[in-house]
Amino acid sequence: MKVIRAKQMGMCFGVRDALVQVEKLAQEGETAVLGALVHNPVLREQLREAGVHELDPEQEQRARPERVHVITAHGVSEKQRMQWKLQGLRLHDTTCPLVHRAHVRLAELVGQGLHPVVIGTRTHVEVRGLIGDYPEVTVIGGEEDLGDLPEKVDLGVIAQTTQPLEQVLKLLEKIRARAGGRRWCFATPCVNRPKIARRPCAIFVGRRT
Repeated sequence: MKVIRAKQMGMCFGVRDALVQVEKLAQEGETAVLGALVHNPVLREQLREAGVHELDPEQEQRARPERVHVITAHGVSEKQRMQWKLQGLRLHDTTCPLVHRAHVRLAELVGQGLHPVVIGTRTHVEVRGLIGDYPEVTVIGGEEDLGDLPEKVDLGVIAQTTQPLEQVLKLLEKIRARAGGRRWCFATPCVNRPKIARRPCAIFVGRRT
């Protein structure tokens, strides 16, 4: 039998670093993760055996002074973060730096008066965190969603960091074509392509004439 190994395997550096942090926290005291830190069932079981609790982030949490509550590498909205703080939770943030940068860029675009657009999967935890502060946001998961783009407003576009680059660029071109003479901006810290995973944020600003 011939075994072929994938060229890219394992986990992204954001999740890897979060895992290291949680393992250290568990050694120091009671630790709970607000959501799934990793998808790998073996690693999740190892965390449980190490005493790490996995909590449903959608449920109201009860504050416990001795417990540290961990925000996963996927990040959360500022609205959710403030809600947990008001509940008295002691938080430890392991949000991936690239995801954090995506939050910052999206806030900058909205601050410029642009309508927020996120290229990604609406149900993905990272996207839920990105859109949680912007009820007016438009999420584009595929070409079938392009009709949801609002008319006569300038667009500020960000991409889910784990989206394939080719998919993002394809949808971006479709968005640009629909923008017509309107201003549109695209800002993303990275997309799912190993060679550019650590490159700095790229911003494209355009206006079709």
